[in-house]
Amino acid sequence: MAQGANSAAVKKLQQTLKYCYNQNIAIDSDFGPATKTALRNAQRSEGITADGVYGTQTRNTLIWWTGTTTYNCNSIELPVRLA
Repeated sequence: MAQGANSAAVKKLQQTLKYCYNQNIAIDSDFGPATKTALRNAQRSEGITADGVYGTQTRNTLIWWTGTTTYNCNSIELPVRLA
């Protein structure tokens, strides 16, 4: 998944970037330049390739937002694949 995508999966990624990685981005389901930059920042913080593209390595490494509060970030694989 990369810039240009628009889906519920992008929304979940944006929630994760905003709430678990403190990125100041809109949650609008649109993978635009701000989401790409936020993803690169999260990838850097996790020590993985910071290419701004959501793939297997990113999915398996990010700490995921799993709830309705900022305190629900877990290092689990989501039940729905986002890639």
